[in-house]
Amino acid sequence: TMEKKLLSIGFVGLGRMGYHICHNLLHKYKPPSMYVYNRTFSKSSSFVDSQHQFLSQHPNTSLTAADQLSQLSQHCDVIFTCLTDIPASESVFLDPKSGLIPNSKPRQILIDLSTVTPDLSINCYNQSKDRNCLFLDSPISGGPEGAELATLSIMIGGDKEAVEETMPMFKVIGKNMYHAGGASAGTKMKLVNQYLTGIHTVAACEALNLAENLGLENTMVENMIKESYGYSKMFERTAKRVREKNFSGETGGPIMLIHKDFGILQDVVRKEDGRYPVYEETKKVLDESMKAEMGQ
Repeated sequence: TMEKKLLSIGFVGLGRMGYHICHNLLHKYKPPSMYVYNRTFSKSSSFVDSQHQFLSQHPNTSLTAADQLSQLSQHCDVIFTCLTDIPASESVFLDPKSGLIPNSKPRQILIDLSTVTPDLSINCYNQSKDRNCLFLDSPISGGPEGAELATLSIMIGGDKEAVEETMPMFKVIGKNMYHAGGASAGTKMKLVNQYLTGIHTVAACEALNLAENLGLENTMVENMIKESYGYSKMFERTAKRVREKNFSGETGGPIMLIHKDFGILQDVVRKEDGRYPVYEETKKVLDESMKAEMGQ
């Protein structure tokens, strides 16, 4: 069988997740050309500088720090974005002057790894269709650790042909890829995941606090819960951080990010008829944490 042609890649957003994902795409997919763009240009240029040795060993791959989004629209087959907030995603994709969708080329594939609203994902998908390019909402789960180790879970919404064409790229940045359904299904799936992540984290903190107040020994509690029904991934992660007294948002997801996702969920939950009392209580705790300046 003929080997599939390697596609050129654009990458927007070299934050705590994006940096590692971009690195893995470069090193493991080895695109013929890659353009990186960041709001702060110095982040892009220092990323390019850090790849000097790799590039000298791989003469068939070129890497460019772009100072304009339009360079990516012009030169790349596939463009990934990994952005922290909704206004950033909105402007990167939809800005009439500089946006990726208004400037897209036919058959270009745009992949949003950010967590945004279902409405924004659908809007991007519809506008992409009008421009004859393809859009995938593909939020990721696994934190900076998962990004670095390429063990992310990726929830993808959009057309099957776009998913199939970019699967070789997804495979070098993640471990579990789910095509959740049509446009916005990836975003919706991610929000369900974040719903549980937030609730489980707050529950784990309360339970560890309770155990300590009851005079139980930390390590025993941690080991015991691991083998019991009360276990969750967020319990394991939270217990480890409490044990190591490591509360920095730098090494994991800071509270402000899950707080942002709970804000997105608020609109989604309100459109539903159901009652979500545990969500409401968790949101209060996250709101209080932000007020107490624990967001970072």
